[in-house]
Amino acid sequence: MAPGNRRNFSCPWEYCDKSFNRKSGLCRHYRIHINERPHHCPVKDCSKSFIQSSALTVHIRTHTGEKPHICEHEGCRKGFSDLSSLARHRRIHTRKQLHICQEPTCERSFCRKETLTKYQHRSHPPRTATRPPSEDAISKHSYKTPINTSVGNGQYLLAQQPYYPYSSMPMNQLYPPEKWL
Repeated sequence: MAPGNRRNFSCPWEYCDKSFNRKSGLCRHYRIHINERPHHCPVKDCSKSFIQSSALTVHIRTHTGEKPHICEHEGCRKGFSDLSSLARHRRIHTRKQLHICQEPTCERSFCRKETLTKYQHRSHPPRTATRPPSEDAISKHSYKTPINTSVGNGQYLLAQQPYYPYSSMPMNQLYPPEKWL
């Protein structure tokens, strides 16, 4: 490690291996563990609070509509409230749009899969499942009704995609060790 980059301030929280080269960095980080949020939004009826003052500054822009970070790409000039959003936006000008909408009449594509998914649910809502008129009574067993695309908590699925509600849980919570034997 280069001189001056020593990380002498280690987080004392169990299982946290973060370390910092300044005590102020450790203090700011430690607020995550104890959920201390000393920076409160001054707007009436807004109860948001933040660990860092910079996050509060960006949040206040949601109330004021200020977007000081402007895309400089030719013909764009889109504004953003924070630098990270501008940096993410710049990718649309420099990267291929890898996630393509599969709706037959749509030609939209996106850099991020989650942006495509949100777009599809907003612009191409799920239709009510009915059997296609071209199918006769003999083929009714081959037709699958699409599943509901909303699973709650703001999560969505593509039609016909299986939903496994516990797939994101660690294996030891799904199958405790005593049941493995």
